[in-house]
Amino acid sequence: YSGHNSSTFDISKYIVNGFRAMGVEAKPCRYDQEIVIADGAIDKWAENHKSYTRSDGDAVYIASRAVLADVVTYHPDLVLVVTGLMLFGSLWHWLRELQAELRKPYVVGLLLTESPYRIEEELQAASMANIVWTNEKSFVRRLRHLNPRSFWLPHAYDEGVHYPAWKENIQRDVYFCGSGQPSRMRLLADTNWEGINLRLEGYFPELMETYSDLQPYYHEGIQNNADV
Repeated sequence: YSGHNSSTFDISKYIVNGFRAMGVEAKPCRYDQEIVIADGAIDKWAENHKSYTRSDGDAVYIASRAVLADVVTYHPDLVLVVTGLMLFGSLWHWLRELQAELRKPYVVGLLLTESPYRIEEELQAASMANIVWTNEKSFVRRLRHLNPRSFWLPHAYDEGVHYPAWKENIQRDVYFCGSGQPSRMRLLADTNWEGINLRLEGYFPELMETYSDLQPYYHEGIQNNADV
């Protein structure tokens, strides 16, 4: 799983469901839960070891080791990483080193979900994978300079999930939920919303300071995917 508890979390879940629907045995590695467990363990450790200086990467390091343990335990044919931007950097090297030592090596796959906003990080991760997919079609050509086995994977539709289930009768002209990438904020800010019923939700940490005109339309906070 991607490591997030919203947004790309559902992509991880749908990929597992899709494999199983095709008769493929899929073992989810709940990287998001591993991070939470590691975070709690570090808190407990810090209570009893006052000299310990915590860093932001400590929980990610411990959680990434758990991923490697899953690979060793279950002997997969494919290790598919969703997003990959929350993994401890050395995990890519550990995966490739272990892969090289096995008689029946697994394939390291990577599904990129943050194109084209975090290009440099994605290119670095893609260089470590055997095969790469991205949801952004225009990014494939650049990926192939680093990894020839790079492909576009369009968004999927699941009729059991993706349907309107209105809790209340709210009419909007425009609804957008997402994260505050600079290009998105500029586009929203440069648009004349007069007379348009806009609702903007999600995580835009710099929106109010930089584009105060959008404040009447913005409702802050991470939104549950099912509600969106």
